[in-house]
Amino acid sequence: MAVADADPGRTPGTADLVVTGIGTVLPPEGHRHGDEWFDYRGELGPSGYKYVPQSSRYALGAAKRALADARLEPDEAAGRECGVALASNNCASQMHGETDRAVLGRGLNGLRPTSAPFFSVNLFLSRLAIEHGLKGFSLALHTPRVAGLEAIESGARAVALGRASWLVAGVTEGPLDATEPEADRSEDGSVVLTMEPAGRAAGRGGREYGRVRARSFFLSPVAAARDGADAARRLLTGALAGTVHGDPAAGTGRVRLVADASPVADAVAAALAGHGTVERTEAGPGALGAVVQVADALRGPAGTTLVVAATGTGNVAVTRVVAAG
Repeated sequence: MAVADADPGRTPGTADLVVTGIGTVLPPEGHRHGDEWFDYRGELGPSGYKYVPQSSRYALGAAKRALADARLEPDEAAGRECGVALASNNCASQMHGETDRAVLGRGLNGLRPTSAPFFSVNLFLSRLAIEHGLKGFSLALHTPRVAGLEAIESGARAVALGRASWLVAGVTEGPLDATEPEADRSEDGSVVLTMEPAGRAAGRGGREYGRVRARSFFLSPVAAARDGADAARRLLTGALAGTVHGDPAAGTGRVRLVADASPVADAVAAALAGHGTVERTEAGPGALGAVVQVADALRGPAGTTLVVAATGTGNVAVTRVVAAG
């Protein structure tokens, strides 16, 4: 990871980034689970991607769409200034399951040279930075269900510290291995955002979808079960304070909670009630759902939306989305 000296005049965590491009690669409505639906040859090129894992193809396709949407074609100089923060929970599940079965059945002779390099889950995500020559930094995040929002948080923090000038952030998920308990609920697809300093975007005439700012925290499952909303309220208040854009008194319009069925999620939902009507969506087994909600809010009418992800393990992430409309 290339690290530049931090700008001493910049407060950590306060980079004024605006979203200038959104790329989504998501299954068409009504598709059947397990069916192929992404034409990577038509999207990425006729050669060079046959042995790239499916989830990596999704991320490459979403990044290509986001960069095109932002009218950005990174050259060598721009690539050195760009950081990447990409998240996933299950991108490696299917390939690792196949590899395990091959080794158990045939020993090391069961390994294929084309898939063996992907023993590391991070290799699924680093392909995006390599493909586009983005050399500022490359982060991989894997926290259950909240990793996509953490990618926005961690990437923006690194930019604020002077480690890059602009950011590509997102999430990708592939189908779970068929032996996994939630395989039939697999999340499939990718969402990628390009984020630039407001002045840089305005200077080149770039489109501004709005601003996103995220914070994450840990809520003890024991405390959540015992104290409910009281356990979540203080942590949530602190996290929300760190996501404010401009006027700290500005209210919110919608609250979208992507969560599992757990005391932690219930405590967060109750604590969010004072911030608007909570639209609660059942979380899938990955980190994709919350970032889909962020992209949807950015593409919507002007206003503020809170997108929150919470899981029974205690991981919670809050993102304030201020759409330009």
